[in-house]
Amino acid sequence: SPAVRVAAIIVATLLLTAAIAGAGIAGQRLLAAGDPIIVAQDGTADHTTITTAIEAAADGDTILVRAGTYDEALLITEDITIRGDGDREAIVLERAGELPQGLGKWGDPGLPYAVRLEHADASLENLTVRGEASRISIVGGSPTLDGLTIERLGILGSDAGAGDSEHDDWMIGLELVNGTRATLRDSRVIDTHIAIDTAASPVLEANVISGGFTLMQGAGVSPVVRDNAFKDAKDESLWVGGGATAEIAHNAFSNARWAGVVVADAEIRPDGPPRAGTDAVIHDNTFRDCGTGVELQRWTSATIEGNDIGGSDSGITITEADAVVTGNVVRDGRTGVHVVRGEPSLTDNSISGNSVGLVIERPARPVMTGNTVCDNDTNVRLMGGATMPETDGDEICPDD
Repeated sequence: SPAVRVAAIIVATLLLTAAIAGAGIAGQRLLAAGDPIIVAQDGTADHTTITTAIEAAADGDTILVRAGTYDEALLITEDITIRGDGDREAIVLERAGELPQGLGKWGDPGLPYAVRLEHADASLENLTVRGEASRISIVGGSPTLDGLTIERLGILGSDAGAGDSEHDDWMIGLELVNGTRATLRDSRVIDTHIAIDTAASPVLEANVISGGFTLMQGAGVSPVVRDNAFKDAKDESLWVGGGATAEIAHNAFSNARWAGVVVADAEIRPDGPPRAGTDAVIHDNTFRDCGTGVELQRWTSATIEGNDIGGSDSGITITEADAVVTGNVVRDGRTGVHVVRGEPSLTDNSISGNSVGLVIERPARPVMTGNTVCDNDTNVRLMGGATMPETDGDEICPDD
């Protein structure tokens, strides 16, 4: 009938219109698939929280975060990019509250965090992360942290001047663990301790790291640390132990209260057993005004090569080590090189301008070749009945 035909035409028209509209919407989604997801707290963008933006994102997506302070715990498992849109000092991740008291805890997903990356090749860029409870935890994967300000994460301990029992123990603020190959670069890390553990092999490059220490320990841990500026550490700038095989190159260390670099064949944890094999390579760095430039402990066979060490209480201290110490310039400090025990190889080093150039204690037996020990107030001091080792092509100047 005419009425049925009219009804059929109307239904067909509606279905066709819906199909066209759906195709248009699908087309818009395809065209917009590469557009960034935008977060703004004032409601003018796609999301008001970073958490909901992450939930909406997929591998390859970029999330742009506008100015604000975000009290969130970001769990990232996708290969996404989270980038601050604007001045990074105005785009802040900061968890409210404090970490529980505890000594050296890391790797515990139950502790508060601001960012946790789990087996993701994600990127964090142009953001500020700050606050005691705002830890950054990186587990596995190859993420990139680029252009960040990381400030006062974790508990720096009584050395930071807190002076109360709640803050007597340090706690890690940035942890890189479980085989991660993360890269941290072009960032400022302020009053925050870093832990690299459990077979992690990250790269730290071109950062300014001040106040805290960086702990690298454990079999299979093999970070590359290059072109960074380490400043004002309240103890040591870098600790390498427990079988780690770090490369530490072209960094500038200054004003570390204890040491620029400590290498030791033992874990820092009080209950950790000594483990052999900490063979760090420390080359072409500068050390200025540190308590000790490089300190070697517990039979490490590290290589110390081509460094310029000046103004330290002790340029290089070898407590128990069969290390290779070659081609270094050690100058203008209290003691140049101090050998307490072990049979290190000292080759082609220049030791000058110190109060005491070379100190050898019994029973140390260094093997010396091609060194110059001159122009110190006292060039060589033998202690505890030590005897001067045989030298091969060394220039050992007499004291004035």
